[in-house]
Amino acid sequence: MSQTYTYQFNVPVSLFRKTQYFNTFLRKRGQGVFVVLVFVGALALLAANTLGGVQMSNVMQMCYIVCLIALPLCCFACEQATRRYRDDATDVAMRNVSVNDDWLKFRVSGNADSEKLEWSQIMAVFETRDMFLIYRDADKYLALPKDVVGDDAQGLRELFARELGRSFHVRV
Repeated sequence: MSQTYTYQFNVPVSLFRKTQYFNTFLRKRGQGVFVVLVFVGALALLAANTLGGVQMSNVMQMCYIVCLIALPLCCFACEQATRRYRDDATDVAMRNVSVNDDWLKFRVSGNADSEKLEWSQIMAVFETRDMFLIYRDADKYLALPKDVVGDDAQGLRELFARELGRSFHVRV
């Protein structure tokens, strides 16, 4: 007999912002480090070119300028998505999530549809310090806050690891 975990919650704006930054910079291991290294390298090239008197071709200058612009644009996109989320009052919508050995079911209040997914339809689950992020595909995910899960966190962790194997990732 399988246990079904059922939760009803909303995702506050602050948690949604964390999901945006996680999805943009931290979903792939080393992705955030790579972005920071590229940005620091571009800053070094800018300093060498402007302050150090190092002559660079127009192509090199354009490359480091694009790298310098990319990080702020990614952050702007995360903040813009967070603002839309807040302005659309999506943060107050109640979510219902049920998880068991065979499926995961979720529904957002105000939406007549609910989705019941088998584990084979789940791309990955990431556990962070304050949430589980359940990915259906690269762009669609569900945030399950750990403060809602409470004492069930260990049981969910074991269920995700058993059902998803290498597609369950811990990023605490």
